[in-house]
Amino acid sequence: MSRQAKFSELREFADRLRVVRRSMGLNQADFAALGGVVMNSQNQYEAAATEPKATYLLNLAAHGVDVGFILTGRRSPDSLPVEVIALATVIGELPSSVRAPMGAALKMLGDVLQHPEELETDVRSLHETLLEYRGPDRR
Repeated sequence: MSRQAKFSELREFADRLRVVRRSMGLNQADFAALGGVVMNSQNQYEAAATEPKATYLLNLAAHGVDVGFILTGRRSPDSLPVEVIALATVIGELPSSVRAPMGAALKMLGDVLQHPEELETDVRSLHETLLEYRGPDRR
C-alpha cells in the first residue's frame, strides 16, 4: 500500500472517530478516558498523526462504541437505534421508484433540522418545485 493510500485510510479513520465521539456528546478528554488513553493520544488519533493500539479500541467497544464503524465505515446493525432500524426496514420494502424520492425527502428534512434558520427558504423552494411538478395550469 502506498504511503498516500495509507494516510488516506488513516484520515478516514480519524474522521469517523471524531464523528462517533461528537455523536456521543463527549469532548476529547472524556472520550480518551473511555479508551484508556490520555487526551494527547486522542488528539493524535483524530489528527491522523498516530494509529491507536488494539487495547484502545477494545476499551471503546466495552463502552458500547461501534468500533467496526470507526474501522470500516460500516455500522453494526446492533449499534443503530431501534427507530432507525424500523425506518430502514420500511423504506427497504418500498419499490425502488419510491425509495429514491423518499431518500431525497429525508435528506432535505435532515438539512432543515440541522439549519432551522433556512427553513422558510427551503419550504418556499419545495413549494415552488411542487407547483412546477403539478404543471402551470394547476397553480
